[in-house]
Amino acid sequence: MRTYDFSKLPQVINEAFYEYLFSDAKVLVLWGSGSSGKSWFAAQKLLYRMISESKTVVHRFVVLRKYEPSLEKSAWRLINDTIDAWGVRDRFITRKKPMSLTFKDNGAQFIFTGLDNPEKIKSIENVTGIWMEECTEFDYFDFLQLLVRMRGKCSTYLQLIASFNPVDKMKWTYKEWYRKKEFTYSKIDKIQVENEKGEKVYYEYKTDVMHSDYKMNRFLSVDKRAQLEQLILKDQTFYIIYALGDYADVRNKIYTNVKKISAIPNDIKWDFEYAGLDFGTHDPMVLLDIKQKGFDIYYKQIYYEAGKTLLDLKLYLTQTGYSTSRPIYCDSANPDGIITLKDEEIEYKGVKLNGFNAVPCVKGHGSVKAGIDYLKSFTQHILDSDIDTWNDFYMFKWKEDRNGVSIGVPVERNDHAPDAGRYGVHGNYRIGNAIPHCRSISGVLYN
Repeated sequence: MRTYDFSKLPQVINEAFYEYLFSDAKVLVLWGSGSSGKSWFAAQKLLYRMISESKTVVHRFVVLRKYEPSLEKSAWRLINDTIDAWGVRDRFITRKKPMSLTFKDNGAQFIFTGLDNPEKIKSIENVTGIWMEECTEFDYFDFLQLLVRMRGKCSTYLQLIASFNPVDKMKWTYKEWYRKKEFTYSKIDKIQVENEKGEKVYYEYKTDVMHSDYKMNRFLSVDKRAQLEQLILKDQTFYIIYALGDYADVRNKIYTNVKKISAIPNDIKWDFEYAGLDFGTHDPMVLLDIKQKGFDIYYKQIYYEAGKTLLDLKLYLTQTGYSTSRPIYCDSANPDGIITLKDEEIEYKGVKLNGFNAVPCVKGHGSVKAGIDYLKSFTQHILDSDIDTWNDFYMFKWKEDRNGVSIGVPVERNDHAPDAGRYGVHGNYRIGNAIPHCRSISGVLYN
């Protein structure tokens, strides 16, 4: 069996997290600001345990998001990047469908799955560890069930890692782990379970709660650090949540007409079908497929990726067979991007790319506000599995003055999916084949 040298581990793990590499608490909670490195640390801890304990334990770590499609660009990517960074790729067998990584030395596994179907976890035996990435996506019942399911044979310790950013005080994580004056602490919890005789008994376990912020991440780029620090100039609420990593009440939300749904109806004859695209390179590039019936808008997240090019988007759309005729309404400020989307003669990564029906939106003075006002006349439906899109719409808010009063200008954060939706819906109204909708409220007509 190959030997491994972990003497340089302190050089690749942030100092603030290092002591938790050896935490044997039943539950390890990692919460805090954006870009604090907490998810990277979760990936590092699991990989370290799998390798360092391989002579005594055949680990089976289950890595979860609430919805499986979110895994590939989050925890799956982080663990794979850590494997590559540590130079142990040759020691793993990679399987993408279903997603798993098997350690050749002893057969230990990372199993990646969603909890959109609770029955999935019940079929996985001998679980020795669980990582709930973006824990606020789950409900409290999910957490309790996972805690009970973690009962594999282990000569070291079983541990559930919960990682998340604080956003909504209504989430169960706030009540369960938040202490206003003590962000990092340990406590003893207890849960009622059934023993082998079917009797209900209380089971005690230790919880370590570790709070982190971006300042603790020595690997964070200067540009990203500056972006977080500049939030204090843009919006106090976002600065508290994303830079300080604390809970805050989100006031002056732009859209209150947004609902979560489990599926888009398939028995409706739609008035219009089109798409909206928000360009992005460093920021996420977002494509929403949009179906419209009366005053109801249904969004489906087709693409939500940061650090990608338009050719990457075209490759994805070509390979997944996305419609080449459906109008895709785009920001007219990027004419070169629109030309690239329409171009049928591009080859990329050995694939002849389709051309798509990209349409520039009509823009001008007041067009952002006009588009937002128009979308407010609809009920906007978002799939509960489209986490990124939901988070953007939920956190999309107006800038405030020093007294917390809206000044009628959107904060330039969490605006990627809302912008894609606005380009699509308002673009279809302005330059598509849509007939202006009217409805009467107290005798007043609203367009």
